[in-house]
Amino acid sequence: MHSLPVISEEHFVSFYADKLAISEQYLARIVRLGTGKTINSLINELLVMEARTLLSSTKFTVGEIAAKLGFSDAAGFCKFFKRNAGQTPLNYRKGLLIWTERIAELNGELLNWIGNVMNLNNKLTDLNENGSRLMQLSL
Repeated sequence: MHSLPVISEEHFVSFYADKLAISEQYLARIVRLGTGKTINSLINELLVMEARTLLSSTKFTVGEIAAKLGFSDAAGFCKFFKRNAGQTPLNYRKGLLIWTERIAELNGELLNWIGNVMNLNNKLTDLNENGSRLMQLSL
């Protein structure tokens, strides 16, 4: 069995074809048959997924992420990411922070709402108990 590197280390079809000892054309054909995608689009999708993971789960700079993903410089990585993800890496990360902050706000609102419901429930329980006592007294 052949051992392949993590997709982020190599971006070229020729590398994978050589490692598998098959032609680039054959690799392209079997990938398209199996996935319906071109090998290059599959490699790009996997790179974008890995980039998104690193952007969302680490504090690495864009330059550090570019290097980890095998890009020669941050500018090339930023162009690649924007072309494939529709936004720059920094805007992607900024969007995550906005969503994280909004989720925290919603969690706070939900906790307040739950507290209010519990208080209301306690008041209704008290009213019910008092109503039961009044009914017993009137009998």
